Amino acid sequence: MYAAKVAAYARDDNKLDVRLQNENTDHALYIDTSKPGVATFEGPQYEKRIDKKWLDGASIDTSYRVETFRSYSKLPGDPDQQLRCYFVYKCDFVNPRPSASESDLAVISDKRFLEKATQNTKDIYGEIIKIAVERSGPVIQMFEIDGKRERRLVIAYKARTSAGFFSSLSDLYHYYGLTSSRKVCTLLQLTWLCNCNQMLMLS
Repeated sequence: MYAAKVAAYARDDNKLDVRLQNENTDHALYIDTSKPGVATFEGPQYEKRIDKKWLDGASIDTSYRVETFRSYSKLPGDPDQQLRCYFVYKCDFVNPRPSASESDLAVISDKRFLEKATQNTKDIYGEIIKIAVERSGPVIQMFEIDGKRERRLVIAYKARTSAGFFSSLSDLYHYYGLTSSRKVCTLLQLTWLCNCNQMLMLS
């Protein structure tokens, strides 16, 4: 943030332009400034990089969980922009090689997911997984958030069946003027199911 402030001062426009990328073998961090609800085709394109480097090539031994959050506060000098943070973690499955018929979340999930997820989220995932394992395409469910102009969108699909899904979905809801306050992509060890959990803000 300090480096971005110095750069903004040097450009004499006082607009923060944050670009941070830190990649390791088992985790990564990306921070970017972006305008909510607008798809951009310039800059670092972190979501496309996350798709290509961490999600598209998922396997039993190389599976990753992605969490992304958007700041609620506006940036000084540019009130239209906010910070978007992406966190990537290597999955540590309860059972790395379950049977093909196993559908119990307590068996096929990443340990970090089981620790952090609420019971409501586990119930939602459990139901959508039962449907997803019987389909070749994605399963989509939407939930209203009481008292808020938000919708929770949960999508389940088999990993390695839809390359670039994480970033393409962002482009799709940006087209309709929507933005997400929070996104989670969780890999579950059942033919590598990928669950994208999105909190969409209505325009």
